[in-house]
Amino acid sequence: MRERAIPYIQSISSSWRGNERFAFWIVKKLKPKIIVDLGLNMGLSAISFAYGNKGGHTFGIDWLPTENFSQKRAEMESAFHNILNAIRLKCVKNLHLIIGPVPEISKKWNKEIDLLHIDGIYNYEDIKMHYAHWKPFLKKDAVILIHEIAAHPNEIGRFFDELPFYKTHLPYGNGLGIATPNADLYQEIDQGKLRRLF
Repeated sequence: MRERAIPYIQSISSSWRGNERFAFWIVKKLKPKIIVDLGLNMGLSAISFAYGNKGGHTFGIDWLPTENFSQKRAEMESAFHNILNAIRLKCVKNLHLIIGPVPEISKKWNKEIDLLHIDGIYNYEDIKMHYAHWKPFLKKDAVILIHEIAAHPNEIGRFFDELPFYKTHLPYGNGLGIATPNADLYQEIDQGKLRRLF
């Protein structure tokens, strides 16, 4: 199974490419019960999180904005195609997709989150709003991942810099910010990054 899964996952074209190995590692380390992946892009992040999350559940959540509707719809169709292939190839299980406005989805949410990943947002006010909706559900030692901090340093990078946690980042896929209140986990992540484990 693994010999088919990894090559398939690494073949998915996405701006998130390069972060798959970290996703595998952090899931193995945390053994999370609940992962929330906001913004599907091409499905790579959701698939990467769900790949090793055999005992937990990964929720891929996305929305169709009125602006750039056609482009977003095409991305979501690609994400659905990639996720269905991953399920067919038995790369993942317990991967759930939810499509709708983030504020409405968060109002109905009732699960504690071990790992929150935010992607597909490109301005400061929007990412701040999305984070505010999901912050109440984060476990005490949750890990927060923010994608594209390098691509949008004055917007997404600025928000990441303001998070009051231990922080580091990976340079792949336009920059993946990693934040956690857990000092020991932060040290392990940061040292692992320096040793090129990811």
